[in-house]
Amino acid sequence: MTVVVPTLLESLQEFGQELPWPTRILKSVSDFLLRHYLHGALAIGACGVFLGIALNTQKGKRILHGLLLRTPVLGPLIMKQNSSRLCMITGTLLSSGVELIPALAIAENSITNIPIKEAVSTARIRIKTGADIGRAISMSNLLPVGLVQVFTLGQNSGELDTLLLEIANDYDSQVNLMADRLASILEPVLIIGLSLIVGFILLATLLPILETGNVLSEQ
Repeated sequence: MTVVVPTLLESLQEFGQELPWPTRILKSVSDFLLRHYLHGALAIGACGVFLGIALNTQKGKRILHGLLLRTPVLGPLIMKQNSSRLCMITGTLLSSGVELIPALAIAENSITNIPIKEAVSTARIRIKTGADIGRAISMSNLLPVGLVQVFTLGQNSGELDTLLLEIANDYDSQVNLMADRLASILEPVLIIGLSLIVGFILLATLLPILETGNVLSEQ
């Protein structure tokens, strides 16, 4: 865009032929990059530094993690992955004789998403003050309904550790399936996107060459 395209377009313009609209668009983009590449590089660098500083703060991480949770496909994947960790660690500790509150505190540290981590922390504090386990988990309105039901059923049946380990395995299977689907979706999307970009550049450069050849053949 900054070396090959300008040289090619310059030689085509010498014929005095009006450029087709794809070529004019390509030329506009190329000219913009040539004129403002330094400003663009500085702007990208400044944005990168700003984002790096913002994401190093707790508030910035919370905002980013919240946005990721609301992202289609990726959000449910993150939710199930962290829920699996929570259930697996809590269930393992409970089966080893650790009480629920300390088990939740340990499992909480394994959660990487800040909003989910804060929801578990809030639920743990509510349970510690005497709240019902299922109700404390559900009050966050963030954790999956299935997870809330497991905690409720486990409290009533006395088999919370077994149920947590079972749902953890189920979440793991779902995470692997969703990750495979995401990869299978991204690959063709990237290929199509790159093909469209390369195809447009080829079209924009070949059209004036073909038109110039037609003009020369008519002469």
